[in-house]
Amino acid sequence: MGCLFWVIIAYLVGSLPFGLWIGLARGVDVRGQGSGNIGTTNVGRSLGKPWALLVLLLDATKGYLPVMLALHGACSPVWVALTMVSAVLGHVFSLYLHFRGGKGVATALGVVGAVHWPAALWGLGVYLVVLAVGRVSSLGSLFGVVAAMLVLAFGDSLQAYSWAMLIITALIFWRHKDNLRRLRRGEER
Repeated sequence: MGCLFWVIIAYLVGSLPFGLWIGLARGVDVRGQGSGNIGTTNVGRSLGKPWALLVLLLDATKGYLPVMLALHGACSPVWVALTMVSAVLGHVFSLYLHFRGGKGVATALGVVGAVHWPAALWGLGVYLVVLAVGRVSSLGSLFGVVAAMLVLAFGDSLQAYSWAMLIITALIFWRHKDNLRRLRRGEER
């Protein structure tokens, strides 16, 4: 029962819409701005880089903390993997926003950082390089999450974590389907 608790907590904490709350505190509903997303990139467009950085840190932390607590709670790798997926599902299907949410990239960074920090650093590094070269955040996000998944899969991490990251990566790609469509048409901002 103890490890199931962390899976549930991960979903509830993952559901916290920090981007929306920070926007509302600044007098802006980010859902009506730019892409309408509650994540880091749209907060950056709507409120500026310092606020985007704060959302990135908070969204990554809400993935990191439940997974780290499950690890320290002596949960098996399968339960930790379920906690990883649950945190990202919470962000994507937020309980507090009628099961609508963000794309899960920053939260995924946090969950990966909890189980294998080199994979998180690789993912972040690839994101930054692709963003610097291509100037398209969604493309950087997708390359970054794939990089983190590959480092996790081929690194010294447990197989359950690799499977969890594969599921998270598929979910993030699914959430970026509109971005991918715009990229193919050359319309992505």
